[in-house]
Order: sequence, then structure tokens, then C-alpha cells
Amino acid sequence: MGKDIVFAGTRDTWERWRSFFESKGISLHLAEVIVPTPIEDLDQRISSLDPMNISSAIFSSKSSAKIFMSSHRGRDLLEKLRELGVMIAATGEGTASILLNHGYKVFSPPIERVETLIKILSEIYRKGEIVIFSSDRLETPKEIYAERVKRIEVYELRISREGVMALENMLKKGIKRVMVASQTASKILCGVEGISRNNGIEIHIMTDRIAEPLLQCQDRGFRLIIHNSSTFREFVTAVINHMLSSHSPNRSIAVADLFDNPYIYTTILALSINLILRL
Repeated sequence: MGKDIVFAGTRDTWERWRSFFESKGISLHLAEVIVPTPIEDLDQRISSLDPMNISSAIFSSKSSAKIFMSSHRGRDLLEKLRELGVMIAATGEGTASILLNHGYKVFSPPIERVETLIKILSEIYRKGEIVIFSSDRLETPKEIYAERVKRIEVYELRISREGVMALENMLKKGIKRVMVASQTASKILCGVEGISRNNGIEIHIMTDRIAEPLLQCQDRGFRLIIHNSSTFREFVTAVINHMLSSHSPNRSIAVADLFDNPYIYTTILALSINLILRL
């Protein structure tokens, strides 16, 4: 199984990128080790917010946007925020696409770290609450504008034993590569038998922060490749380039190359902010 890799994460993300991997001749398999589950008292949590006090709202994931939009009170709140001219922001293009499909203008810079987005919005808007709609496992440093940031948990990330078993079975069948884009999934991998016993497994990690649980695994013998990608698209590009490099040594310029250049990255980010503010 030379051109096979397992994505350990959510089904939504896998479905979004499977065909792209296939177009490059790579089979992307799913190990659905985590399942997003809506918070039971979601409507009550949404009702606790005062739209007049909010300067900007951040959706931290595709699941947060999808589950939020499935709530009648969620849609009502978002409509009020739009009427008030509140900035609606998203981390990741998949998250932004859901909101755009519902008719909302979205600020979605090429970054996926919520704390970075908080810093940007805090500079743009000096007053008002910054509300983050996220999972129950999102960690935001308390020292970053703590007095202005309010987090509303929209869903829980539950570990799927069936997904873990599926991953173990794929590793037993000979798949040697796994890709991970969340710290929750990274923690789960530490307990997967096929990885802890080291069968020459290669784990691709999106950032060093996501890799922390795996770096702390005792007696780890697997190969850990940390890409430190700014976006999931950049991560996907880096993984594919890595897998194909042995067959094609001349690496083509792709998304990852653009964001390796700090000047281009800063320019794109500044243009994105200016464009949103003019709309």
C-alpha cells in the first residue's frame, strides 16, 4: 500500500478532501476517531448572548458553523449580528463556505489558529465582546484579551471506539501513513496499539502544537513529521508533496510555497482585512 494514508479525524473533513487526494493518485482512508455531537442546551447558551455587546463572532470549525446554523435561535442571532454590522469570522475555508452558503459575508484570513484571529479582531475592534463558537475541547490562552473573549461551546467532540478500531485494522493491513489535524485526535493516537508498537508508521501532523500529545508518548518509535501549516489546505499540499516526492523529485510550487514566504503571507492577510472592512 504505497499511496495510501489514513485521516484520523472527522467525516466532514475527510469528505471534503478525499477527491483531491484521489486526483493525485492517493487513497485517503477515514478513521473517524472523533464525532462532533451538539451540546444539549445549545439554544439556552445562544440566548444568553446580547447582540448589542458583540463586536465580532468567530466560528472555529466547520462543525461549529453547521451545528450553529441548524439551531433556529442560532440563525436568529446571526441575522441580528448582520443587521448590527458585526464582523463574522471563520477559521478555515470549509467553515467559511457554510456561512457563505447561508448568505453571510465572512472574514476568513489564511490562518486556522483561533488565538491569531482573536488578536487580529482585537486590533480592528477596540470595544465589544469577541464571541467564539467552538467545540468543548478548544483551548484558548486566558491571557489573550480574556476580558473581551467569550466562548460558547456549540458541540462536544466524542471519541469513537469504532473509529479507533477501524484505524487499528487499517494499520494491521499494512497502511503506514496517518495524518492528523487536531490535538484531540493526536491524543487518541497515543493509545492506538498499532502505533505504539511501531510498525514503521509515519504520522503527518499539521502543527507542532497539535503534535504535543504524540511528542509526549512514551517509547514512541513511529516517525513524526510536523509540517507547521497555516491552513488545512497548506497541510494537505505538504502531505501530498511528501508522499509523491520519492516518485517525482522536482517539487512544484504549490500553496505551501506561497505561505512559506512571510512577505506574501502578510500581504494577503492585510488585503483580506482591508477588503472586508470596505464591504
